[in-house]
Amino acid sequence: MNWSKHVFSHGAITTVKPGLYQVQGTLGRSPLPRNMVVATLPSGGLWIHSAIALDPPGMTALEHLGTPEVLVVPNAFHRADAGVYKQRYPSLRVLCPRTAIPAVSKVVAVDASCEEGMEETGITVHPVPGIGGAEVVFEVPVGDEQHALVLNDLLFNLPHQSGAAGWVLRYITASTGGLKCTRVGPWVLRWDLAQVGDFLRQRSEAPGLVALTVAHGDAVVTDTAEKLRSASDSL
Repeated sequence: MNWSKHVFSHGAITTVKPGLYQVQGTLGRSPLPRNMVVATLPSGGLWIHSAIALDPPGMTALEHLGTPEVLVVPNAFHRADAGVYKQRYPSLRVLCPRTAIPAVSKVVAVDASCEEGMEETGITVHPVPGIGGAEVVFEVPVGDEQHALVLNDLLFNLPHQSGAAGWVLRYITASTGGLKCTRVGPWVLRWDLAQVGDFLRQRSEAPGLVALTVAHGDAVVTDTAEKLRSASDSL
């Protein structure tokens, strides 16, 4: 295992809500930041969504939170560090959406699908209609009668950026400018935005929503339901 080859620039572990954490990092030349989300399980272990290989102080801080127990590979595009995590933590259970199993299995053995392997985590899995099983949304408890939603590429939450890459992200893929769905899903993957909008609107109306994380961009921790409803209405 050559862990160091997988380590790119990243920030510190930050608290989104009690028991829910996030690390923002980079991946080579990509203009997009990427996030790893970590939740504390009832067992005291860790549930890791979209793994990022951290530097030694970062991994020490991660292990201070608990022992990694479950690793979610949210889709085939977010599998880069899954293999080295499994090598570092051999008992780690690896899950991914059912449709992503063939692609993810090329880099790491998959123990079960997210749709079937989350029973003991206390985390609820919400399939997303209209996207062909490309990803699922997770509802993570963060307090009494409160929860956060962990999304992947369904929505981005990035500010506008400068330079040529920023121009492409803003005007071609529409990936920047706040909480929104980019054009990549409906254009390339042929998502049904009407169904996606209905799903997000339903999640915004569920009582107790206090936070939301995405794969690319900042977590939403204030007026979460209102911002999610606004994003759904824009589709």
